[in-house]
Amino acid sequence: YDHRFWRELGRSSRLIALTEELVMTGKKLDTVKVLPVTPFPSPVTAISPRLIPDLKSSDILQAVAFAKGKKVLAAVGNFWEKGDVIFKLQVPGLKAKQTYSVIEIPFNRQFTREQGKLFTGKDLQQGILLHAGALRWVFFEITECAAPPAVAQGCRLIAPKAKTAKKA
Repeated sequence: YDHRFWRELGRSSRLIALTEELVMTGKKLDTVKVLPVTPFPSPVTAISPRLIPDLKSSDILQAVAFAKGKKVLAAVGNFWEKGDVIFKLQVPGLKAKQTYSVIEIPFNRQFTREQGKLFTGKDLQQGILLHAGALRWVFFEITECAAPPAVAQGCRLIAPKAKTAKKA
């Protein structure tokens, strides 16, 4: 017995702790959309009303979002067991010229445009490309920043790791 179950339970508990405040006290957003960009199965439409009467069809790629203050939490679930998906995340209602930081929780992965520039509200309204593994939920924290798109100040940015010099 190698404790894989307990390790995953611990990871899930940590993720809940990192996102709990936005989920429990934030406002649910119904306008956030995800669109698969890579080949992906169509929504399931043949769901028996006897089993789940309120569900007419089910997308295999789903999203739920919450907002509080200057933060949006977007959770995207890939329910396809046979593969990963690259998708476009669209977050309407943001200020078009405002700068936003996009970080994947809990890994602290910072997503940016080309040359490390931060996203704008317009970018997020039109959609940005992100990834979800097979049978996985991914969580993105979108935060309004004080900095212009080309500057890293005033935002939660992740500094690149310094390269260590090789000993001769």
